[in-house]
Amino acid sequence: MTRTPSPPSARCSILAIASACASLVASTSALAVPVTGQLQIAGAMTFSRSGIDFLPADTGTGSFFVVAGTGTFAPMVGMTGAIKDVAPPPASIATPSLLTLPGGVHFDSTTLYPGVFTAAACGAAPAAGQTCTLANVPVNLTNLTPSMSTLSFAGAGSFVSGTDVTPYTAVLTAQFANMSYQTLIATLQAGGTVTTSYSASLAPIPEPGTLAMMLAGVGAVGFIARRLKSR
Repeated sequence: MTRTPSPPSARCSILAIASACASLVASTSALAVPVTGQLQIAGAMTFSRSGIDFLPADTGTGSFFVVAGTGTFAPMVGMTGAIKDVAPPPASIATPSLLTLPGGVHFDSTTLYPGVFTAAACGAAPAAGQTCTLANVPVNLTNLTPSMSTLSFAGAGSFVSGTDVTPYTAVLTAQFANMSYQTLIATLQAGGTVTTSYSASLAPIPEPGTLAMMLAGVGAVGFIARRLKSR
């Protein structure tokens, strides 16, 4: 049986379709590359009763530096990204594209974890080792000394890269070198503002036991401060 060769136009059409399919598969694979590794960023922000304004101020979006990174984030070290200003909870819990990094990778926040302390020492006279989580405020406060404090909060969301969505946890920490948390609370309640630097660490969501250890680590800051005070 003799096969009749395909006319040139048909062969061109077949080759064009094959080429288009190959390009589509390649582009889809590139878009689906998962986000891996850990990320650490740093910047400055202003606290007020209206929420957090990441600097530069009053622009709706601040900037940060990538301090360290592994996996997907390793090539980004030393670069800058954008971070959206946030309102107080619950409005700030779900924020699409809270972080935007070089290359179009962005982080959508979805969850804000409760604070790990109690309000028992929130109104006490400042002293080293005190901890405070105000009622219905998912923030952890610790006095390292009577005039130095830290603030931290943790949450979760997903890094999005093309069509890939990877769950991550995030912990942000700020330090107030010349301010107890009692002074910080009083300043904000009176309508004032406080500007300070911050750092934030993001990592893939771990197993439940590991996540519990991470949150316990936030509480360990207060424990260490109390031990230092007792010596």
